[in-house]
Amino acid sequence: MVPHNSLVTSGDRIYVLADAGKAYVIYAAAGGQFQLSIAPGIYNVFRFDPRTGQSTPQQDVAGGNSIRFTLPDSRDWVLHLTHH
Repeated sequence: MVPHNSLVTSGDRIYVLADAGKAYVIYAAAGGQFQLSIAPGIYNVFRFDPRTGQSTPQQDVAGGNSIRFTLPDSRDWVLHLTHH
């Protein structure tokens, strides 16, 4: 994976590592909402809470367009997306 912060289309303090089209790790330092543009395909999404270590599956998303993500609060969160 390599840095791909250019995939962020809106949001503050969002950082992306990607193996484009295969997997993405997104660190949202301030939580909230953001948008990300990723390669076409269907991706499994897991939300990781760095405070507790808990990983929670989220609804799958379809790439190819800008995708909006909404996190539970303004604390930091990590999302892991993997292509089906």
